[in-house]
Amino acid sequence: MPPKPPPSCAFDSCKFLCTKSGTRNNFLKAYPDGYPKRGSGSYMCRTCGFMCSKEQMQVDHMVPQQKEMQVDLVVTQSKGGSNCVKNLQPLCGTKTPNKCNQVKGNKLNLSDKIGAKLNPAFRRKGAIVLDVLHIKL
Repeated sequence: MPPKPPPSCAFDSCKFLCTKSGTRNNFLKAYPDGYPKRGSGSYMCRTCGFMCSKEQMQVDHMVPQQKEMQVDLVVTQSKGGSNCVKNLQPLCGTKTPNKCNQVKGNKLNLSDKIGAKLNPAFRRKGAIVLDVLHIKL
C-alpha cells in the first residue's frame, strides 16, 4: 500500500492545514498567538492598526467568498475568495472602537487585492514594519 500523502491545505495554496470551512480556525492555526508579532497575544487590524484581543478580532476574507446575496431586490454575486489563510486577515470586530469588519462589508479594496496575492509570512512582516514605524493604514 502506498504511503498517505502528508496533510495539506484544502486549497493547495499554502503550508497550513486549511479546511474548506472554518475561517477563524484556519486563521488561528496560522497565527495562534498574535498577528503580526507572534507571541504578543494581540492581533493588529489590517485596516486601522488597532490591537485587538483574540476575542475582539474578527477574521475577514480579503477577496470575499463566492455567494449570491439579495440586497434591495437586487441579486449580487461575491468575488469567489477562499477560506485559505492566504485570503484571510484580522480586522476590528463589533466590540472595538472602529468596527472595521462591519464597515468593509463585502467590498474588495486595493490593499485587499494586493494582500491576497502576497505570501502570509510576507504580509505579516509588512505589518510589523508599519507597526514599528507607527504608520496607520
